[in-house]
Amino acid sequence: MTDAKLSWLYLLLLVLLMSLSSSVCQWWSIRPSFPVVGINLAASLCLFTWIRRDICVLLIIGQCLFSIVCLTVAETLKVPLNLSTLVHGTRYASHLGFSLFFHVPLLKSLFFVVCAFAQLFFLFKIKELPRRKWVGGLALATFAIAMSTSFATLPLKAFWPQNSISGKVSPTPPERRSLHARGYLATFVLELATGYPWRMQDQTQPTESPDGTEGLPLLTCTDKIVCIQVESLDYEMLTANVDGEYVMPFLHSLQEKGVAIRLDGTKKMASANSDYEVFTGRIASHNILHYEYEKDFSEALPQLLTKKVASSYFFHGLPGNYMNQEKTYRSQGVQHNYGLEKMQAEGVRITQVWTDGIVADTDLFDFAAQKIPHTGSFFHFIITMDMHVMDQPEKVCKNMCFSGTPRHVYYSLCRNTDAALASYASKLPEGTTVALWGDHRSYTPEGSGCIPFVLFITGQKHTFLHESDPLLNRSKMYFYLKRNFASLLSQGCNLPQQ
Repeated sequence: MTDAKLSWLYLLLLVLLMSLSSSVCQWWSIRPSFPVVGINLAASLCLFTWIRRDICVLLIIGQCLFSIVCLTVAETLKVPLNLSTLVHGTRYASHLGFSLFFHVPLLKSLFFVVCAFAQLFFLFKIKELPRRKWVGGLALATFAIAMSTSFATLPLKAFWPQNSISGKVSPTPPERRSLHARGYLATFVLELATGYPWRMQDQTQPTESPDGTEGLPLLTCTDKIVCIQVESLDYEMLTANVDGEYVMPFLHSLQEKGVAIRLDGTKKMASANSDYEVFTGRIASHNILHYEYEKDFSEALPQLLTKKVASSYFFHGLPGNYMNQEKTYRSQGVQHNYGLEKMQAEGVRITQVWTDGIVADTDLFDFAAQKIPHTGSFFHFIITMDMHVMDQPEKVCKNMCFSGTPRHVYYSLCRNTDAALASYASKLPEGTTVALWGDHRSYTPEGSGCIPFVLFITGQKHTFLHESDPLLNRSKMYFYLKRNFASLLSQGCNLPQQ
């Protein structure tokens, strides 16, 4: 076989490998429409017939790394990566440091690495390609036609939705539809060209409907209130056991004491978007952190509740400015906001995890318990941390347990948090209303993707288990909580306006 024929054979294999790598990344992360495969083939042929070899090397390496990033985000958040997520999420994610690599799917990533090495091998085997420009021109024309047809199904004006003027957001975001039809890079270019990531932060999020919550039982709630958002809490942890021993015995016991509801546990970019949904009833975007841009919290539950209680506290084991939460809760009237720095100033131990460290759950709940008033009303909102530290569990767990199970790391962290929860709850005065929920599903692959929402009153028993289909979501819990607190919210203010 002549050098020219061999070179064309190597080019064909090179194009097929790059297209395969792109298509597999898209299939694993966004389930694209079939025409995207054709776009991948045409784009790959364009690259290798028009671009210099040294630049092609960089493109191959870049494609490998980009595919791993896209797949990691899609498998962790259960939504595909887009430019908006990169623009609005990189700053808060950087706090996690090298722990981000814990979420990389190693076996699938190895596929992209092998593809990259094979592409480099074939690239350097190519010696001469007669009529290269003719083939490149045909590939470029094919790519242009394929991309043009995609605008018939999703025109460019979709990135300027007409209903954004009225403050409504389409239930199917345009970037998601574009990813499905065009793939990652083309969608990134369109987002950038239209300014979409920067305009969406000014849109008002749609309010959820209370439908589905009307039949849930109501409790007689008091003005002693605790809300706890538990990191990465799967619904299955209500009943998970190993050899007859419950992994989270305190959480399991709540099924006999309160209302237990199964919710959709999809993560919406960051944990702050989870309490945003519970406390506002609005549907969070996957692409922006709402506490950085939201201005109106007049109907948010913390705003409403803090007007009825004598003392209100927010506790989070990360730095106070992380995800803008301290500023957000201060704007809602919460009187005492405790992030990592303020707790450290009062003698709380800092666990050296990630960039700035954290306050581990045992220390967090012990400190929160010290702020429970001896008499009178109060409102605590606590966000746990331990169950996020899957990459360094020994930093927060004194004893690792359940070693015989595939989820022993997650289970050990769950047991540790459960013990801290039980200790804190034992110090609450009788008659305290406690709402506890998972911020989102865990980062382990074994869970159903659901999270629990549990409402109970210390010293009382209200057995109820709700596992209806379709699932309820975090935003609907806003309306459910408001109905439970209706009597309290209808009373005059106990706390002077600040």
